[in-house]
Amino acid sequence: AGHARLEGSHLEAVELYDAAIDAAADGGFVAHVALAQRLAARFHADRGWERFAEVYEEAGAVAARQWGRSSVGPVAPQQQANDELDLVSVLQAAQAISSEVALDSLLDRLMEVCLQAAGANRGTLLLETEGGPPRARIVARLDQAGFHSELLDLPLSEAPAPAQAVESVRQSWSALVLDDVRLDPVQSEDQHLLELEVRSLAVLPVQRQASLVGVIVLENTLLTHAFTATRLGVIELLSAQIAISLDQARLFEQLTDEIRERTLAEKARKRSELLFHSLFEHAPDVVVLWDAKTGVIARCNATTGRLLGEAEVLGRPLAALFHPGSHARLERLLREFYRTDRAEGARLIALTQAGERIPVLVNASAVREGGRLIYGQAVLRDITQLEAAQSALEQANAQLEERVALRTEELRDSNTALEVSNNELRQFAYLASHDLKSPIRSVASNLQLLQRRYAESLDERGLRYVDKSIQAAVRMQALIDDILVFSQVGQDKRPAVPVSADHALAMALDNLGSDLLEAGASVELEELPQVLANETRLVQLFQNLVGNAIKYRDPGRVPLVKVRSWKQDGLISFAVQDNGIGFDPDNSRRIFTIFKRLHGKGSYSGNGIGLAICKKIVDMHGGSIEAHSKPGVGSTFTFTLPEAPQR
Repeated sequence: AGHARLEGSHLEAVELYDAAIDAAADGGFVAHVALAQRLAARFHADRGWERFAEVYEEAGAVAARQWGRSSVGPVAPQQQANDELDLVSVLQAAQAISSEVALDSLLDRLMEVCLQAAGANRGTLLLETEGGPPRARIVARLDQAGFHSELLDLPLSEAPAPAQAVESVRQSWSALVLDDVRLDPVQSEDQHLLELEVRSLAVLPVQRQASLVGVIVLENTLLTHAFTATRLGVIELLSAQIAISLDQARLFEQLTDEIRERTLAEKARKRSELLFHSLFEHAPDVVVLWDAKTGVIARCNATTGRLLGEAEVLGRPLAALFHPGSHARLERLLREFYRTDRAEGARLIALTQAGERIPVLVNASAVREGGRLIYGQAVLRDITQLEAAQSALEQANAQLEERVALRTEELRDSNTALEVSNNELRQFAYLASHDLKSPIRSVASNLQLLQRRYAESLDERGLRYVDKSIQAAVRMQALIDDILVFSQVGQDKRPAVPVSADHALAMALDNLGSDLLEAGASVELEELPQVLANETRLVQLFQNLVGNAIKYRDPGRVPLVKVRSWKQDGLISFAVQDNGIGFDPDNSRRIFTIFKRLHGKGSYSGNGIGLAICKKIVDMHGGSIEAHSKPGVGSTFTFTLPEAPQR
């Protein structure tokens, strides 16, 4: 109808207005009937058809009364009716709002009044915050079942309201009223309004004097033109009362919080006082409070009364607690206290009721109120037992030091005697080996001469005896040589220096060249690092271990020896592995004992001293050595030596 009117199709417009009125009436939309009648009246009035305009105007008024309001909107500026407000209803609404002082109850009552007064079926109230954006505090709806509300605390971005419309009203402090949201190019795109299918929208500022208190959003999802000037006038009249009530409710909430905090603080203070009193009275130390102005004792705990006598303490100067010989130290403590509010660790002599002297440790601290020094607090700890224990401890320490000194002297003498004994033993071993070698060589030579010259004169038994005697002499000579080597291993005083393990192993293999060739053995090597060692002893260590691997080879396999190394906890670990005959793992410890052999003398040569020498070499370098073996599979000897420092 409006489109036809603008195009000048008057007859078509008349037909369409009538069709709109009939359609609204058939659907029961009384407000739309009234609106269509008033628009038709304005159309006929503009054409100069006054009689027809009066008919439509009267019909619109009837429809408006049926809807419960005296006007549904302007027809023309000169024809707008000045609707009268129901002042009694406004007064009752204001009284209902002002009767609430609790903020949550006020928000609930306020929204109920606003929805009923404006003819809205949904609404949201947003309140301003200090220095920040508004927050939605309540959302409400009104339907046939009655009034429903939900308290919120959401920022504008999450509020159930058209954010852009709210922000526009906040900036302009002017109401925004849309009779038909769908016709507004901006708000018709608002997601919130689209989801709820809002038809009429009113966004109203709530202000008091020169401050914005909040924004009320009123929505009608059933009717367009729901918010008339009369109904919005009610909200406008209530706006000041709403702002005042909100301020009062907020103030009441602040006072309630403050009272609650004060109550909690008072309870905490009483608990603190009770705790202080309990600690003060039951403290095992003497505790006294003296007046900062007069210097006399104003209060003391139960321990003070038991030890020094309460009647003897209260009202007297602090110095009365102490022996005159301690007064000078007490004065120094008080000077420190008045200068820094505390003094600690002064040893004084206190006097009991009976005149007994008690050593005490005194600590002093300040008690201030509002920054003003009120009391000084002194804590006197009886250190009689502590000093007795300290004296006993000092005496015990002195006795212990005497015993340690005596034991050190004895140990020094023992070490000296041991060193002399070791030197004599080494000298004896050297002389014994030297002196024994000569007769043994003589015996062996004579036996060999006897064997050559008188072999024909001796029977088989005699020759066997001679042969055994020669072998025994040879073993004796080898044993003497081994003993001499073993005794000399630990006597090499040359310091350990960085040594190439590769080079030491190469020298050992060179010394064993003929044995390796004879056995057909092969040696697999990895690159070995530098270690801190005595090079001569390191060569001997490798030579003994590789030599054993060749000696105890398996006749059914080609001898193979593998030598490798790795770093571990600041040390270099070496492994010498063979594929020989192996041995019982139960013997992995005893094989390093001197003269311990796992095989008979007829099976393998040697005196059971080679591995003992290996252990002694490793020990003198601060390392360790161990063996792992499985019979018929082979053996692995691992040992550790210090790593040479990196240059």
